[in-house]
Amino acid sequence: MFIKEISLIVVFYLCLSISWGERPTTYEQIQVLEAELSLARGRDCYLIVDIGAKRIYLKAKGVVLREWEIRKARKWGIPLSLEPVALKKKSALFPPKREKIKPHEAKSESGAFELEALEVTDMPKSFTLTLDRNISLYIRPHTEGLFSKITEIPHLVKWYVWCPLRTVFLSLKKDSFHALDLVLTSELDAQSLYWVLPEGTKIAIFSFENDTQ
Repeated sequence: MFIKEISLIVVFYLCLSISWGERPTTYEQIQVLEAELSLARGRDCYLIVDIGAKRIYLKAKGVVLREWEIRKARKWGIPLSLEPVALKKKSALFPPKREKIKPHEAKSESGAFELEALEVTDMPKSFTLTLDRNISLYIRPHTEGLFSKITEIPHLVKWYVWCPLRTVFLSLKKDSFHALDLVLTSELDAQSLYWVLPEGTKIAIFSFENDTQ
């Protein structure tokens, strides 16, 4: 077990060195290493949101299974803790829905029930990930053109109206609200991220001084 722990530390140190380039070792980097080690010890997949590297990683045991590029990012609220948090729920204006199953219509010729499989392209393109400790991640794809500006209106209302109201409400309860607005490179990237994340997934957010605006 001790050898396995040492191996994980070495692997993560090398990965972090590649990701951060020439940045000097700091206490924050040590915290990042400890946070990811705590996730890698588990049996489930987990998500790393690395704002400095402009990447989102889906990992298991320290191995990258999938990654997404963050085209733009902005933060709301005080700096986030590096401690991993759990995904409480996913929400979208138009969430994916299965058709209601009617037993007398759902049976195949063999007599077995056939359930409709939801594909990646059935997933929403813009959605919210609600995490523990009053953290929200707003995910949307990069779009261009006049129509895309119109479709962003609900998001703008959420960012410039809901976030301030939520902040004030929680401050009255001596609590804080945190949000990240993440723009991915394509609609398919956003849909695939929604598709792979079950509720309960552990998520660690690494946010540094070189965040994109």
